[in-house]
Amino acid sequence: MKTTQEIFIRVVRAMARQGWRKSHKMKGPGWLDSFCLYQGPRGRRCPVGHLIPKLKDRKALDKLNVGVDDRRVRACLPTRFARHGDFLYRLQNIHDGANDPNEMQRGFKSFADLQDLPWPLND
Repeated sequence: MKTTQEIFIRVVRAMARQGWRKSHKMKGPGWLDSFCLYQGPRGRRCPVGHLIPKLKDRKALDKLNVGVDDRRVRACLPTRFARHGDFLYRLQNIHDGANDPNEMQRGFKSFADLQDLPWPLND
């Protein structure tokens, strides 16, 4: 199996398990006052957070407030995943840009179509 396909399957299944909900924390009353987390409340994670094996690494990255393109994030990923930075960045953008769970799921489905990846869910 291609590594990008493996990444996609793991991320989509994990996002579906958490109801396509963001892993975010609110700093204020509006949506502009929220920020996504690698390890959010109630165990929710962002796409890249689902690929970082150690909880302590996810929590440390959240404190640094760094994006997936940061070398410190890639250092926490298994090597076979870290090599696919552009692919990870695109998955992360689907998550971060979605306004609701339905939009997030549609975003991942569209990405699967564009990348010619099989959809790993029976929905």
